[in-house]
Amino acid sequence: MTAIIAAFGFSGIERTAGMTAATVHLLYNVFAMAVIMGILLLRPIPVKAAAWLGNLGAENTLYVVIWVLGVFVAIPGVMILLTSVF
Repeated sequence: MTAIIAAFGFSGIERTAGMTAATVHLLYNVFAMAVIMGILLLRPIPVKAAAWLGNLGAENTLYVVIWVLGVFVAIPGVMILLTSVF
């Protein structure tokens, strides 16, 4: 929902592109939540993963930095590189 609210700050063609991206993002998250909550075997995985990452981060903050850089910088960077090459 925050992406949709942020898209209201634009006008013209930027608003259309922003609303489209925000709507796709929202629908993707809703669909993923429905799949994870709909399949009983998948329900405990996000909770266990969050607990594991929290314990790992409490042990050493460097793990948190590596996780954030990997998930929000390295992986998107590789994906952008792949889409520009191919």
